Amino acid sequence: MQCDIRIALFSTTLVAGFIGPCNANAMYTAFSLESLLDGLSQKPECIYATDTHVYIGTADGQVLLYRIGRSGAVWLATLEVKKSLPCGKKPVERIEGIPRLNYLVILAGI
Repeated sequence: MQCDIRIALFSTTLVAGFIGPCNANAMYTAFSLESLLDGLSQKPECIYATDTHVYIGTADGQVLLYRIGRSGAVWLATLEVKKSLPCGKKPVERIEGIPRLNYLVILAGI
């Protein structure tokens, strides 16, 4: 059974949501939320997620890169990179990916 991962940010908690395929005859929960990151030290402003990574832009001009994965029934998020942008302490307003080019576009410091 294949499911899509949706990532959402509530206050300082990163939540992963899982949406399974629809089957009108089946009785199951089609959507569930699980905590992925809790208690982020910086104030998050935006988020971009792929199958294996989550990028978080912060209010103080940093981009945090987390690798996400599952260990049994528990989701794990490991901080891989914490990068301060050259725009100073201005917030990261948006992060978008261009997967075909392997690019990450970051809007900050406006």
